[in-house]
Amino acid sequence: MFFGWSQKTLACRVVWVAASTASAGLFAQTAINLPAQPLSTALSQLARERGVDILAPDGLVAGRSAPAVSGALTVPQALDHLLLGSGLTARQQDPRTFVIETSPPPRKEPGANAAPSVLPTITVTDSAAEPTRGFIAESTSTATRTDTPLSEIPQSVQVVTQDVITSQQAQSVGDVLRNVSSVTISNSGSTSIGGTPTIRGMSASVTLNGGMGLGSMADSALALPTVALASVEVLKGASAILAGAADPAGIVNVNLKRPQAERVRETTVQVGSYGDYMAALDLAGAVTDDKKLTYRFVVSGQRAGQDFTGHDGKRDFYLAPSVGWRSGGTDLVVGFEQHTARQAPPAWTFALADGPAPLTALSGRADDHLSVNSTSVYYDLKQKLTPALTFQSKARYYAEKSTYDAYSAIPIAMPGSDPLAIYVGYQDEFRGRSFDLDNNLQAKFNTGPINHTLLAGVAYSVSWFTARGSSGGMTFGTFPQSGMPPLNEVATTPAPSLSSDQHNFQNILYFQDQLRWGRLNVLASVSRGQAWSNTMASQSAWSPNLGVVYQLTDTVGLYANALRSFKPQNNVLLVGGAGAPPSTGRSVEAGVKLNLLDDRLTGSVSVFRAAQYNVPMGDPLHPGFSFLSTGIISRGIEADVAGRLMPGWNVIASYTYSNQPPTATNSFSQLPKHAVSLWTTYDLPGEALHGWGVGAGVLARSSYVSYDIDGNEHSIPGQARVDASVYYHARNWSATLGVKNLLNRTLYGDYATSLVEVLPGRLIYLTAVYDF
Repeated sequence: MFFGWSQKTLACRVVWVAASTASAGLFAQTAINLPAQPLSTALSQLARERGVDILAPDGLVAGRSAPAVSGALTVPQALDHLLLGSGLTARQQDPRTFVIETSPPPRKEPGANAAPSVLPTITVTDSAAEPTRGFIAESTSTATRTDTPLSEIPQSVQVVTQDVITSQQAQSVGDVLRNVSSVTISNSGSTSIGGTPTIRGMSASVTLNGGMGLGSMADSALALPTVALASVEVLKGASAILAGAADPAGIVNVNLKRPQAERVRETTVQVGSYGDYMAALDLAGAVTDDKKLTYRFVVSGQRAGQDFTGHDGKRDFYLAPSVGWRSGGTDLVVGFEQHTARQAPPAWTFALADGPAPLTALSGRADDHLSVNSTSVYYDLKQKLTPALTFQSKARYYAEKSTYDAYSAIPIAMPGSDPLAIYVGYQDEFRGRSFDLDNNLQAKFNTGPINHTLLAGVAYSVSWFTARGSSGGMTFGTFPQSGMPPLNEVATTPAPSLSSDQHNFQNILYFQDQLRWGRLNVLASVSRGQAWSNTMASQSAWSPNLGVVYQLTDTVGLYANALRSFKPQNNVLLVGGAGAPPSTGRSVEAGVKLNLLDDRLTGSVSVFRAAQYNVPMGDPLHPGFSFLSTGIISRGIEADVAGRLMPGWNVIASYTYSNQPPTATNSFSQLPKHAVSLWTTYDLPGEALHGWGVGAGVLARSSYVSYDIDGNEHSIPGQARVDASVYYHARNWSATLGVKNLLNRTLYGDYATSLVEVLPGRLIYLTAVYDF
C-alpha cells in the first residue's frame, strides 16, 4: 500500500508495508531479485518484499534509474547496490525505517586544537504547503488479494482516486465509474438506487473493500455517498477467485475510508440545484501517542427539495465509525456502517421512430421513490506470522431493507410523438441479510531466481432474503401523466412473480501464485466455486486463470491473460421444469501498460473478447420458464490514462470501442460503439492567482440501438456532456463551483431496453471544505 504527498518545497513519498521486521531480520541475507527499473519503483518493491519503511523525497528519486540487483543480500546491502553511483545514501532511522538522503560531502578532519562545536536543532517547515492532490494510483489489492503494483498485474485495472472524486464533485458511485472505459450504468427500468453497472456489455459484480460479490445487495455499495469513498476500482475480465460467482465482465470494488494515524479534521458543506444541501464530517487520527490505535469517523447528511422532473428530493444519512490497531505484525480494522437513503426513481421515457419521447412533465406521483436502509459490521485482519508468511481474515455482516414505491409507465402504442401508456402502481419490498468470511495465507519465497507470492484461501458466504410485491391502480392515457391516487390505496393486489424467499450459500477454494523473474511477471490461479440454495441443487465449477506481464522497458510493459468465470442460476427453470445449469464465461485480453513522465502518468491500452454462455432468456410461449440462448460475445478496444502532465495539471481520460455482434437471441447491440471521458484540472500559475484553478471535462458517446414494445429498433442519438468548475485552495479551506451539463442539453442514459433513461439538465454545485 502506498501513501504519497507533495508539497511546494518539501515533497515526500512514504512507502509502507504492514508487517514490521525485527532488526535481526533486516540484516539477515535473503534472496533478492530486483529488475532494472525506476529508482522509486525499486525502493517500493524492496520495502514491500522485506517489510520495511523507506522514506524518499520525490525531488531526490524522480528521474533516476536503479540497476538490476540480485543475490543473497541484507536490506542495507540491497540499498547500497540500488543507490550505487546515484549520489544518494540510505540512513537507518530506526530498526525498520530507512531514509534516502543526498550523500554528504567528504568530511574534513578538524585541526588538533579545534574546539568541538554544538549546532542548534533546526526544524524545517513549509507554511505554504498545499493539500495532497493526485489522480494516479500505484497499487491495488483487488486484482490479486495482495498489495501489487498496477504495472505488474496482467489485467486491465483502473483506480479512481479520492482526489478525482473530490475535484469532479461526483454525486454518486455511478458518476465515479464514468471515468473508466467500458463501464456503463444502467438505470433503465431499475428498481434500485445505485443502478446496475455493466463492464464490456455484461453485468459487473460489485464488492466492498475487496470482499466477496454483494449480489442482490449491491446497493450497499452503489448507493453510498461519495464522502464515504477512499477510491473506486474496476477490474476487467473474468476472475472467479475474487468476487466468487460472477459474470465474465469484471468487478467494481468500492473502497471506504479507513482509520489512519495521519490527522484528518475536515468538514464539507455543499449546496446545489433544486434545493440540494449536503453536510459531512470526516475525522481521523491516532488515539495513542505511539500511533498504534487509530480511528475514523465519517458522517454525512443530504436533503434536496425535488429532482429535475418534479419528484420529491433526495434524502440521505450515512454514519461510519471504525478503529484500527497496528502493532508488531498485527494490522486490524473493525468498523460499523449505517446508511439510509431515499430518492426518486430514474426518469424514463420511450424510444420512438424519431427519437425518445419528450419527458415534458412529471411522470407518476411526486412521492414515488426508491429507498434503502442498510447496516453492516466488519473486520479486516492481517497478521504477520513470520517475515515471509502472512495470515489475512476479513468478514462482513449486512442487513438491508429496500423498497420500490412508484408508478411505472408501460407503453402500449406509439402514434407519432404522443405515446400512450398504462400506469401501474407497484409497492415492492426486499429484505436481506448476508455474512461473508474470507481467510487466506500468503507466503513469499524464492526458487532460484524466481520470486513467488503464493496465496491459498477459502471464502464462504451465506445470505437470506425475502421479496414481496403488490400492484394496482391501473391508469390509461398519454405519456407523461401524473395525479394518480396514493399507492397505499390502490397497490393492494399481491404479485406472485415479485415474491420469493431465498437462502443461498456459496464457497470458494482458491490458489494463486505470483511469479516474478527479472522483467517477467506471471499471475496464475485456480478456484473451485460451489453454490446452492433452498430451491437449487448444488452447482460447482473449476475456474483456471493465467496472465503474463513482460516489462519491455522501465516505462512500457506488455500483458495478456485468459480468464474464466462461473455463476449459478438461482430460480431459473427451463421449459420442462429442469433447473438451468450454471452460466460460464471466458475472457481474453492483451495490451500495453505505460508508466510515463517519471511515473507521474500511467495508462493502458487493450483489446479484449469476453463471452458468456448458458444465458437464460424468458420464453414468451411459456411464462415463468426460460430457454438457454447461444450466449453473449463482446469485443472491443480500451484506453485509460491518469496522472499529472506537469506540475498543477492533472488528467484522467478513457476511450472505448465496443463491438457486441448479434446472436440468435440478441439481434442488435445496446452499447454505443464509441465512448470518451475526459476530466482535467489546472492550478493557475503566478503569485496573483495562487490557489486558483479550473477544471473541465466531457462525457461523449456515439448512438446506440433501443427498441419499442413491438420489437422495432430505434436509434438513441449520440451526445456529449460538458462539465466545468473553478476552485480556490487556501491553507485550511477550499471552495469549488462546478457546473454539470454546462450546455444544458437533453441527455439520455448510456444503455436502454424499451425504457430510455432521461438525465438531468444543467446542475450547479458549490462545495466548501474546511480543515480545522
